[in-house]
Amino acid sequence: MRHVSLAEAQAAIPRLKPLLAELRDAYHEWRWRREELAELQAVHGDALFTQELPDSADARRLRDEVAALTVRIDGILARVDELGAEVKDPLLGLVDFYALRGEETVLLCYRDDEPALAHWHTLTSGFAGRRPLSEY
Repeated sequence: MRHVSLAEAQAAIPRLKPLLAELRDAYHEWRWRREELAELQAVHGDALFTQELPDSADARRLRDEVAALTVRIDGILARVDELGAEVKDPLLGLVDFYALRGEETVLLCYRDDEPALAHWHTLTSGFAGRRPLSEY
């Protein structure tokens, strides 16, 4: 766990925003393709990949797309991590930065639809316990 200062977290937001948008798009695609693949597997079971069925080509394509999207998502998450943030919800664009408030480790909390970093919360209170930075 790497701690960042408030200034470092605020400076990361402009670089973080496009990554969160890219992550959200990739995550939507990943989930959709996984659901499609799961539906085919529910119908055909293991035979989908061990026999040549009408849906086998689609299943192989979906499996390859899921794998490629997983690599893409992992890459985006690594870039987010380099900025000192941890993704909490890829669809909401919710991230936290570990920071110190005196001696206490807290989380600076940002959601992609917010204009700027404006909240923090304790490690145990979560998103529902967010407080304004004026109380930081």
